Amino acid sequence: MAQANILGNMLFGALSGSSVAAASAMGGCISPIEEENGYDPAYSAAANIASAPTGLLIPPTSAFIVYSTVAGGVSISTLFMAGYVPGILMGLCCM
Repeated sequence: MAQANILGNMLFGALSGSSVAAASAMGGCISPIEEENGYDPAYSAAANIASAPTGLLIPPTSAFIVYSTVAGGVSISTLFMAGYVPGILMGLCCM
C-alpha cells in the first residue's frame, strides 16, 4: 500500500505540478486504507510526505516551463528530458 501511495504521488504530482496537491489527494485517499490494513499512521504520513515532491521533477511540470521562460535560452524539451531520470530515481528511492 505504501508503494501505491508513492507511485500515486509521483503521477499526481507530475500531472498537477503541485506537491501539496499530491500529498493532500493521496493522503486523503490512501492513508485511511493503509491504516485499516495495519500500517502505522506515522509511517503512512511519512511515506506520503516524503514522496510528494517527486512529481515536481517528472515532466510535464510547470516549474520547468517557468524556468525556461525566465532563463531565456533554455529549451523546454531539454529540461523535460533532464527531469525524467532524477524524478523516477527519487520515487524509486522512496519505495
